[in-house]
Amino acid sequence: MPAVLGRDISMSDLAFLAEILIAQYHAVCSNYRVKRDFCDARSRWREGPAAG
Repeated sequence: MPAVLGRDISMSDLAFLAEILIAQYHAVCSNYRVKRDFCDARSRWREGPAAG
């Protein structure tokens, strides 16, 4: 089995797969939060300061 850069030799295959999936999950969630915050800021900007 070829070595993967940055992978701990003692890590089991299951733990390695879980680590990859968790990293992807956090990346997607982070991307979603950025988009949500951007859309919220745009809607507040459109409504103006009177909207509160």
